[in-house]
Amino acid sequence: MLEKIKSFLWHPITGIAIGIIVAVVIYYAERKMVEPLYAVSDPKLIAEVTADTPELKLLWEEEEIINAYIIEIAIWNGGRAFIDNDLISTTKPIRVTIPEGVEVLSASFTKFSRVDLVLNALQEEQEHDHIYIEIIGDEALENKDGGVLQILFTGNKTDDFKVVGRIKGSKEGFKKEEWAEVVGINFSWNTLILILVIFLGLNEFIKFITKVIEKEKRLVDRPLWSKILLVFLILIQISVIAFYFSVPLDIFQKLFLNKIPCI
Repeated sequence: MLEKIKSFLWHPITGIAIGIIVAVVIYYAERKMVEPLYAVSDPKLIAEVTADTPELKLLWEEEEIINAYIIEIAIWNGGRAFIDNDLISTTKPIRVTIPEGVEVLSASFTKFSRVDLVLNALQEEQEHDHIYIEIIGDEALENKDGGVLQILFTGNKTDDFKVVGRIKGSKEGFKKEEWAEVVGINFSWNTLILILVIFLGLNEFIKFITKVIEKEKRLVDRPLWSKILLVFLILIQISVIAFYFSVPLDIFQKLFLNKIPCI
């Protein structure tokens, strides 16, 4: 039984199948589409008036407040197609919704994925339930482009801030990612599977070439169709190996590195 499994794993056809699987996986990973994403950090308490500190007063623009929190919201494009102002709906623009029981004191972007990219946060005086987000100038959110919005607020301690808006080409709109997964190393089962597939493909290729060298003397006696098939299999194997090493760097960045460079 083990010999049959081993023979199956090291068969040239298995290597071709592995190459096709990897090609399909990378094709879907590279498809050009927009993917608006966001992540929200845990709120950090800056100051708070408590019963133990009755003499303490917190003022913001000459108005007394009971506490002050800071929260960060990362907003970026996880897709391979860019997002510019033409793709952002004018009737449903990008905005951050503010939870109930929260008063925003200030909101501004503190980090960007690159120097040329500038995002602006704007809150209308009459509208206290959301913050508008806009791309400044003739810029766009390329793959992994984005920024970190820092919000200073008072009221209830909550991370229930949401990013909404209509982006043409994305039916689902903004999807929320976990903050810990965004700022940490993105190592998942998909990564392990890809590593395993590449390992098996490389080993199978080495075994195949070794068998060809060992049986080199018998190639002369093979019929023409067998020689053509053998050459075809060798070319397929070489193509698979070349494909492994030609995978764009950003695919591996998506597997191993932070999902947005500015965090």
